[in-house]
Amino acid sequence: MVLLEQNKIIKPANLFFRFFARIVDIIILFSVNTILITFVFLPIINNQYKNNYNSYLNYQNEIERLLLKNDTEIFRNINNIILDCKNLPNNNEYQKLKVYCDDYLEYQKHLQIYSSISYFLLFLLYFVIAQSFFWKTTIGKKMFNLRVVSSINLEITWVEILTREIFWILTSIFTIIGNFYLYTRVYYNLNLLIFFLYTFVFMELVFAFFDENKQTTHDKLAKTKVIFNN
Repeated sequence: MVLLEQNKIIKPANLFFRFFARIVDIIILFSVNTILITFVFLPIINNQYKNNYNSYLNYQNEIERLLLKNDTEIFRNINNIILDCKNLPNNNEYQKLKVYCDDYLEYQKHLQIYSSISYFLLFLLYFVIAQSFFWKTTIGKKMFNLRVVSSINLEITWVEILTREIFWILTSIFTIIGNFYLYTRVYYNLNLLIFFLYTFVFMELVFAFFDENKQTTHDKLAKTKVIFNN
């Protein structure tokens, strides 16, 4: 639907532009989060979980030692145990790896937790501050000349932006759950569930494509929409 704002034509944003704008913003956030993890959180984790970190280093060294043998069976076994220590064969070749494996996975778990918390806090801060106080849009949306407005009166507050981004996280949580279970190799009991979760995310875009105002689920829930910034 085309609306008028102070004699200007307000046109709903193209979904493809929105998609690529979001990709740009996610790349920026991922890059900043990687810097934070590397230079801030990683030293904290390494110090707080020294034993796990030492096991992590020993685990990597042991993997390298086994790979240098250039044995097809070893390659296959290592691929099987990357995320599950129980898959290690019961022979002397893998005894050292067994010793380090549990601590290695524990270290990876803490790293994942720190990284996830850091990313989501950074995500909310970035989208709320950028779209409420500075440019009234994000870097990605600015590249494609887009902005988020209220679907009621076009003016938007930081509370509405925060609500929108929280709903975006909730409607995208299915993809996150899918990736989490794929990462932890628990997914074999949840293949069907994950299929429906990913399908939901895809269908959200399909519904928005046919929607008059090109509103996705999180737009409708937060009563917002994305328009071209004339």
